[in-house]
Amino acid sequence: MEHKVTNSITNQLTINKDNKENLSLFDKIKQLKILLILFLYLIFLSYIFTNTPNNTFMLNLMGLFFVFFSFFKIINIKEFKESFQNYDPITKYIPVYGYIYPFLELLLGSMFLLNSNLKIAAFSTIIILSLTTSGIIYKLSKGEIFECACLGAVFKIPLSKVTVFENCLMIVMSIYLLL
Repeated sequence: MEHKVTNSITNQLTINKDNKENLSLFDKIKQLKILLILFLYLIFLSYIFTNTPNNTFMLNLMGLFFVFFSFFKIINIKEFKESFQNYDPITKYIPVYGYIYPFLELLLGSMFLLNSNLKIAAFSTIIILSLTTSGIIYKLSKGEIFECACLGAVFKIPLSKVTVFENCLMIVMSIYLLL
């Protein structure tokens, strides 16, 4: 039964490349539902973990974001790397980076959650996500349709402007930490 449910969810989230232009706004939102729910969940958990200052909320959000997303990538790291290689400029030329990336996310997430070496974590986040985001923007500008590797190979969701927004938000928060 559990396998059928997982397949059903995966089938619902699989990109329909033949009808990509025919998708309604509702269908596009439906494809991104898992990603949006996870992001709202991270905001909720960050709020719960926060007692006072705004940057504590921000550190929790950034840390949980990286830890949760790395979890999904590590579940099936080989498929993650294959998908990530389609748009990440580093992985395209250095494929082993696709295997390292989820562990970098886990490390960065742990650093933010533990309030450890924040300047290094923030600077690293800016560099890593800027490069990845540039690859995403390039692919989107060419009209290419790819699965987003952000949730690993567990859920098949399209690479979209939502991914760009999330990455840019993480970059802006990292810049704020460096100020």
